[in-house]
Amino acid sequence: MNYKLRLVLLFMVFFILILTGILFFIYTSYADFRTEAFYDRLRKKSLTTAKLLLEVKEVDRDLLRIIDQNSINKMLDEKVLIFNSRNKLIYSSIDDEPIHYSPRLLAQVRQVGEIIYTDADGDETIALHYTESGKDYVILASAYDLYGRRKLKNLVQILAASLLIAALLISGAGYIYVRQIFQPIDQLNRSIQSISENKLDAYLATSNSEDELNQLAANYNKMLERLNRAFASQ
Repeated sequence: MNYKLRLVLLFMVFFILILTGILFFIYTSYADFRTEAFYDRLRKKSLTTAKLLLEVKEVDRDLLRIIDQNSINKMLDEKVLIFNSRNKLIYSSIDDEPIHYSPRLLAQVRQVGEIIYTDADGDETIALHYTESGKDYVILASAYDLYGRRKLKNLVQILAASLLIAALLISGAGYIYVRQIFQPIDQLNRSIQSISENKLDAYLATSNSEDELNQLAANYNKMLERLNRAFASQ
């Protein structure tokens, strides 16, 4: 493997590692934002349902179920459960989607105030401790964030495509850049190969630059001059 290809590959690997880190940060940031936003929706849904059931006298369980069922912002597989202080279920929204819970979970919620988790089906669940008029309640709300997960999947596809396109572009640009850098060396190599006793005038073009390649070309020209003088003196 020649040095040109090595430099291009090294440049590509370095660039891809940096870009992958940036894209991964974007992905994880959006994933965290999606999760927080969805749990915030579940939290607001839980509190709204509890307030309507426990504070508004005109709203009974049946009416609240109808309100939940016809909500404009209803989430996929949405389910709300409310338990009293004796862990008795006093409200359950109209939905066939179950929420798995245990007395231990309800006790933990009363101790810490809030617990969030994702069940085996991918439904995100929030458990809240709620008090009203001195009475103790626990609210469980669960739903599946279909819209948010679709957006997250689309983001992954966009980021992957961006990484692939960027890798192709940087490989092409890197090859062109490396080829330009090595052009004086290639020219020097061709000039050296063309040297013979009858051809000692293959001088390289130089400039006022003090870079290493220009110095190499100047030293090569000086070598040719010494060879010319040596042959002329014979």
